Amino acid sequence: MSDHDDLIALEQKRCAAIAEGDLALLSTMLRDDYLHVYGGGLSSGKDAWIDHISEVPRIPERVDLAVRVYGDTAVLTGKLINRIRPNANAQPAEAIGKRVPIKEDVQAFATQVAVREDGQWRFCSFQMTRCVD
Repeated sequence: MSDHDDLIALEQKRCAAIAEGDLALLSTMLRDDYLHVYGGGLSSGKDAWIDHISEVPRIPERVDLAVRVYGDTAVLTGKLINRIRPNANAQPAEAIGKRVPIKEDVQAFATQVAVREDGQWRFCSFQMTRCVD
């Protein structure tokens, strides 16, 4: 497989882990210094983002994903549809500005950075921007 194929497969695996609530698997795909920037501009680290995902489940779908590889660093860009499906007991979250999450389909554009260490690709950064209607 090429780096391009490996990275597409990693992103598909990441989306599936999120949709299935397999947060242990998701954790293995992220570096410990992972930074997640939400559509509203707030950010959190790996552990806080995974905690947020556990309370506010979603089904992510990537569209028109582009992959650019620069040695052991890769940049993935493309549309993202996040089908947010919060638990009944979801509380206001600092990660999203202390508001109670609602059921919604978020249209966004996302940029991710992955690095290859010891032959394995892992994500170190994710930034999304909500699309304007």
